[in-house]
Amino acid sequence: MLLVKGVDLLALPLDRALNVIYSTLMSTAKDDKERFRIENQLQRPIPGLDKPQEDPMWAHADTDGAAFLAAMGQQQMFLSG
Repeated sequence: MLLVKGVDLLALPLDRALNVIYSTLMSTAKDDKERFRIENQLQRPIPGLDKPQEDPMWAHADTDGAAFLAAMGQQQMFLSG
């Protein structure tokens, strides 16, 4: 392994250093269940950043939806009578 051979993680580009760390973590897993547990921990949000960022595309979806339904109601009134 690279760490045993004396490779300096700080000398590597960030993506390569993270690959070495990930590979080291996964090599310590005993079985698939342990690998799943490690993957699950890595996928958790960073503490303090638990709230997902809101997609700007959907920022006004509630008001737009209400306006659409109101317009459809008005159209229904004009068409029916």
